[in-house]
Parts: sequence; C-alpha cells; structure tokens
Amino acid sequence: MPLPGESSWNKAAQYLSSIKLAQTQRWCGLDDRVIARYVAGTATEAEVNKVNEKLHGNAAFARELEVLSESIRVVNNGLQSFGVDDCVRLKRDIPELKLKRGTVGVVCSKWCSPNEAYEVEFGPFGLDEQTRALLTPEQLEIAEMKQSGDQFKS
Repeated sequence: MPLPGESSWNKAAQYLSSIKLAQTQRWCGLDDRVIARYVAGTATEAEVNKVNEKLHGNAAFARELEVLSESIRVVNNGLQSFGVDDCVRLKRDIPELKLKRGTVGVVCSKWCSPNEAYEVEFGPFGLDEQTRALLTPEQLEIAEMKQSGDQFKS
C-alpha cells in the first residue's frame, strides 16, 4: 500500500526524468558535466572532440550551446540588460563619435540578433545635436538621472 503523497512524488520523479531525458536528447546524448566543461573551456581534448563531433551538422545543438555560452558569459561578467527609455552611462570613450566615458544617454531600442546591442541617444536632450550609437552591454552601465529644469544631469 502506497504511503500518503507517494504517488505525487512518483509523478514528480517521472516528470524530472522526462526533462533530463529531453535535455540529453537535445544535447546529443552528451553528459551535462561534459557540456559544462566544454562551455567553460575546461574540457579535456577527448571531451572537446566528442562535443565537436556532435556539433558537426547539428544546427539545433550548436544553437543550444551558443545560448548556454552566452548565458554563462553574462552571469560571469555581471552584464546588465537595459530597456527602452533606460538612462545609461558610457563605461569608456568612443572617440570616433566624440563621446566620452561617463556620458549619459537614453536607450532608444534594443537589438537581440545576432548579438545583444542597444541604440542609445546622447544629449543635449531636446536639441538637434544628439548623437546615436549602437552599443554592446559591455560598453554601458545604468545611470541614475535627476531632472533639473530642462536638462538631465547624472
């Protein structure tokens, strides 16, 4: 006779097993630890060869690894994601646009393919002398903005 709640645990275990099976199938039968070492750059030569063999001609698996790698990169680098109308600050100079580190701008649009990027408009706000640039998350940080009259100051 089953214990109270045992059937719920069995259903949960079956569900988790099905998720693990689906992941293993998406990852071409490779162990998740091998995938983790491959993405982290710490896989052995044999593991790298095994993953590369499975990658050959498998666009879906290649995309899975690309998404996983990008997610890990973002977590490791502590990169922020910005939204439209967010106030952002440049982390470094962009001399070709005459923009200096610390310059504050507003996100106008977000681009997601092939890589994440942001179209940012830099002031003076409300005038015709604005500069727009397409920038990566690595080039930006969030800026606290305070309105003073018609001008924004960081």
